[in-house]
Amino acid sequence: MRLATEQFDAHFLGVDFDGLLPDNRTLLRSAFEDLENAATYYTALELTGRFQTWGIKHTTLLGADYYNEDVDAQFAFPSLTSIDIFNPVHGAPRPDLLFDPGKDATEYYGVYFQDQFDLLNNLHLLGGGRYDWATTES
Repeated sequence: MRLATEQFDAHFLGVDFDGLLPDNRTLLRSAFEDLENAATYYTALELTGRFQTWGIKHTTLLGADYYNEDVDAQFAFPSLTSIDIFNPVHGAPRPDLLFDPGKDATEYYGVYFQDQFDLLNNLHLLGGGRYDWATTES
């Protein structure tokens, strides 16, 4: 059995360069700020068995897993003034912030199996399958 969990808070800041104006010296800019709180959970259970039928050895694996991730985020998009690339004057972002709250949720369940047949000393055949149920919301 495997079990994992991860929780984190993140703060991202960035500036995007949106292109030059036709004067080839005025650079358009925009910024973003992202505050995230995330929680992830994962677990898996696997069973392995060895048996023989009609002289053929089998190694069989049965398993199931579960994954869940929730992310809460706050996005801000402050406007930045354009800048002259040959005579830059760096200033603070303008105060016209646009806030965009967001929430992402992902959840899946999966079941799987595989069987390895030992047909001869050097010849093995492996087959298996998996089925998942998954949902995501944003």
